[in-house]
Amino acid sequence: MKKGKIIIASGGIPALNIQGGIVSYVHELANNLCDKGYEVMVYVFREYFDNNFEINEKYSCKLFKMPKKRADERYLVNELLKEIECYNPDIIINNEIPYIAGLMPVICNDIIKISIVHGFHPGRTYTIAG
Repeated sequence: MKKGKIIIASGGIPALNIQGGIVSYVHELANNLCDKGYEVMVYVFREYFDNNFEINEKYSCKLFKMPKKRADERYLVNELLKEIECYNPDIIINNEIPYIAGLMPVICNDIIKISIVHGFHPGRTYTIAG
């Protein structure tokens, strides 16, 4: 029986040939949480990626393509909120993804939320570029 559901947001995972720093931490954390009985979904946000990749890890992965235009961000944010509500996590851990940080105030209060995004200011910053 699973202990709970966790979303971890990241800019990459090793399966996408994106290595180092926060990516290694996300990969190790997700695998270790799965070993402890949690269901883990890693949301990966990239400007580009190969749609034909396969992930052979203990955790699941969902790819989100970051829009090139600021005008297209509204669609991504709406879809992201629907995905989060559908997955119904107990915990969200956000690593440098401003779209998740911006949604934190409207996500259900019963969810434990941890968000680290350097340079993000709610209400003033919308994307990594500002």
